[in-house]
Amino acid sequence: MNLDEFLTKKLLASGSTAKCFILKSGNVFKEFNNPLDISDVERFKYFLNYENESFLFPFEFVCNNNKFYGYVTKKALGQTLEESFAYSNLEKLSAHLKKLEKNINYVSEGKIVMHDLHSNNIIYDGKLLQVIDPDEYAIRDFESVDNIKTINFKYNRIMVSNLFITNIGLNRNTEYILDRINSYKYSEVKASEFIIWIKEDMEKHYKETINTIDDFNNIVKR
Repeated sequence: MNLDEFLTKKLLASGSTAKCFILKSGNVFKEFNNPLDISDVERFKYFLNYENESFLFPFEFVCNNNKFYGYVTKKALGQTLEESFAYSNLEKLSAHLKKLEKNINYVSEGKIVMHDLHSNNIIYDGKLLQVIDPDEYAIRDFESVDNIKTINFKYNRIMVSNLFITNIGLNRNTEYILDRINSYKYSEVKASEFIIWIKEDMEKHYKETINTIDDFNNIVKR
């Protein structure tokens, strides 16, 4: 990072473990509240071998005196999936999840386990899902690729099912669908397929067209 960019950075967000700044270049600098050991840089550099349109891995690193202070990534466009899920078109979201799943498969082939794959770490602009914040990701050389794929797709499946659960209120009109969603957590169905399946199930059960979770919530509140 050149010195001018560092001096003119603007605060973008602040959390319990780090602060994120927008740079003049439009990229994002994430500065850890507590610096990591310099050895952690190698893990983040390894992730960059598997960067693709779905995963934004760090490409520049700020280090000094054997401490790792932060990194730079491209800026993802849109809102978090947590914020946008309720009013996102389910069919379009399914199509974008298929692309994400293809890239989860690719990242898994690098033996990278995606701990902390959370809906707050996925940015969605209605056209593309982009995953940020790989701080908790791990490289498991001792694990088979097939096992890592199973783990990562499980994380993705749980993340999507939790989005449904938190965006659908529990009452007598929603118990049927919530039971279906909870059972999905323990299936092998991919998230992109599940979204279409649950949309069709909701439409059949409630006898209305449902394009978004907001549509569904408006129906059951009548």
